[in-house]
Amino acid sequence: MAQVIRRLDVSAILSSVVSLALTLMLLQGCASSVTGQPGEIGGLPTDNSTVGVDPTNGDSLQIIQGIDFSYSERDQDASYDPASATSIILEQSDSRISGAGARVDGATITIDAEGAYILSGMLTDGAIVVDAGAEAKVQLVLDGVSVTNSNGPALLVEQADKTFVTLADGSSNTFSDTVDRSDLVSTENNDRDNEDATIHDAALFSHDDLTFNGGGTLNVNGLSAHAIVSKDDLIITGGSYMLRAVADTLQGKDCVKILVGSFDLNAGDDAIASTKTEDVTAGFVVIDGGDFTITAQGDAIHAETVLRATGGTVDIRECNEGLEGAWIQFQGGEFHVVSIDDGLNAASDYQTDLSLEISGGYLYVDAEGDGVDSNGTFAQSGGTVIICGPTREGNGALDYTGTATINGGTLLAVGTAGMAQGVGGGDSTQASILYSPASTIRAGTALVLADEQGAVVFSFKTPKDLSSLVFSSAELEVGDSYDIYSGATISENDEDAFSSDGTMSGGTLLTSFTLSQKAVLVSADGSVSEMPQGGMAGMGGGPGGRPGFDGRGQILPEGFGGGSRGAFDGSVPGNREETMIYT
Repeated sequence: MAQVIRRLDVSAILSSVVSLALTLMLLQGCASSVTGQPGEIGGLPTDNSTVGVDPTNGDSLQIIQGIDFSYSERDQDASYDPASATSIILEQSDSRISGAGARVDGATITIDAEGAYILSGMLTDGAIVVDAGAEAKVQLVLDGVSVTNSNGPALLVEQADKTFVTLADGSSNTFSDTVDRSDLVSTENNDRDNEDATIHDAALFSHDDLTFNGGGTLNVNGLSAHAIVSKDDLIITGGSYMLRAVADTLQGKDCVKILVGSFDLNAGDDAIASTKTEDVTAGFVVIDGGDFTITAQGDAIHAETVLRATGGTVDIRECNEGLEGAWIQFQGGEFHVVSIDDGLNAASDYQTDLSLEISGGYLYVDAEGDGVDSNGTFAQSGGTVIICGPTREGNGALDYTGTATINGGTLLAVGTAGMAQGVGGGDSTQASILYSPASTIRAGTALVLADEQGAVVFSFKTPKDLSSLVFSSAELEVGDSYDIYSGATISENDEDAFSSDGTMSGGTLLTSFTLSQKAVLVSADGSVSEMPQGGMAGMGGGPGGRPGFDGRGQILPEGFGGGSRGAFDGSVPGNREETMIYT
């Protein structure tokens, strides 16, 4: 468990209660990325892996030994019986309970037995606490609940086998803490061995498994640290969520699994994160569905082990890095990523044999760091991937340290030339090109690759300046000739100004070439040569936060290799206090 020390401007934070967005802007997120060096745990446990069927859509999915990607029937069951459930009506000094299993102590409601509880009403400064025993399964049905707590989480699960938070259909529910929580303000932690039991650094905090389901809405404001934290599994199978936090918005130590839901996430650090590092079968994130809008100062989605996407519509509008994990498996869904550092990054301080695999779905990346970066291997066997990489040297649209194989799907990656790498080495079966134009192609220019008959293989209107282009698709055939045009007009463009169809008119011919072998470098004059594994400049970028080599002997400036996960100083002028946030 990594300790992060954040220095917060108390006066600035107090004023930000009026506008939480301003609070988030005051904080700088952790630059999370890394080394990919051999770690203390080891590689992905795939020796006994098999292929199963995804129950949500029938697709074949890899089953990784020891990792549970499934959802139980009860996780997905949002039903309850109002007649047998205990009713709790919240009121600051006069909460009322009808039924067994709960008690009132001032503005604190404690649930101490297994069962279903229907909650409504408001606590302006109080808490709901679940402390029901290690074997208890508790269902909290939220039906118009608003709770704020100035001295801890608004909802705290101290103990239960599993807590199910059901959002009643049509209901709106809100949990918030405050910026000046005394339980999180200190200069040091003198009891690190028991920090899991004593540090409740979220507006909604659980020590045990936590599942959200139902058809209502949940708003959570983590004004002191995180929004929602589970120190075990965090599972979501329904509901609408608007989460704001100065740190993470959704954090599950053992895992985060999302089947469906609507999510508006604004995080001062990571938006979705699983943080366990000491167990190779935990620390994973899986996105199987849902609609997401994400703004994060850290990573949009971070896993310490596996990060798997099989579905969903994800719009990452701002982040430091988009998707980061030791083993990234992009199998489905539609993701748009805008990042100031890497778009996707297979990286870890703890694991080895890192990999980034794309087998389906649609992925669009707009990155100023590396577009898609693997501190290990890269492999694509399906899906459509569009990468708008960096405009500054020192990063590339593609960056990998092992092999880069492509056996299916469509890949278009544009960016700078100095760090450019292509694909198609090793056991690749699909053809690919890495093209270097005579001069920089300016933003807004339409590029077209056409075959001998003039049919469009792809067209793309680049949103950035580019000096290298990687393309691979099943449409490329060894032995055929192709032309590259700029400034042409295309009859139709698909999403993100990319198309693999339509007709072309006008334009300026940049070059013509014959695809003489499976993977080639195409020069400005149309001459081709075999593309070595690693492309033009070879491997680039060092471990996070340290200088690296660009493949030509040039040492990159400090920090070009990406940030390092850990402490950051979000200090601002004025009175400061040190807040301990544990991730």
